[in-house]
Order: sequence, then structure tokens, then C-alpha cells
Amino acid sequence: MRSWLDALKQGGGCAAAFETRIWWSPGSAAKAILGKLEAAGYRPAAKAERFIVKGRYGPLREGELDKAKAWGAELARTAGKQA
Repeated sequence: MRSWLDALKQGGGCAAAFETRIWWSPGSAAKAILGKLEAAGYRPAAKAERFIVKGRYGPLREGELDKAKAWGAELARTAGKQA
């Protein structure tokens, strides 16, 4: 992700970022990703989002898939309004 973001050309339009993480992880990769996207000229379509996994590698914790689906649906509505 870092190399892709570093190579990203200046652009426009909207962007969104999310991460999967264990519940106690410090910091936020999603916020850092969204910050790099903004620096490249993209407007945030939504706040950076986090989805919690069980254990170290997943699957998603109960309720997180529904949360992700709702977030995706909201992004789709937002994108439709901005098109």
C-alpha cells in the first residue's frame, strides 16, 4: 500500500480508506492512507473506517461485516450524489 500511495499521481475525485485490525492495535492505517490520498488531491468521501477481526488474522468479529456493508452502501450513495 505504501509504495502504491507513494507512486500515486496527483488527481481529483473522491477517495475512502479502511483497515482491518485487532481491537487493541495502536494508531490507524486507514487515517494515514486517507491522509496520503488527500495529499494527492482526492477528497474524502467518508471518514476512515476500521473493522475489527477476531484473533490476529480474522475472520471479522461478529457485527463487523454488517458494519462494512453499511459503510460500503453509504459510499455508494455518496458517490452517486457526486457523479
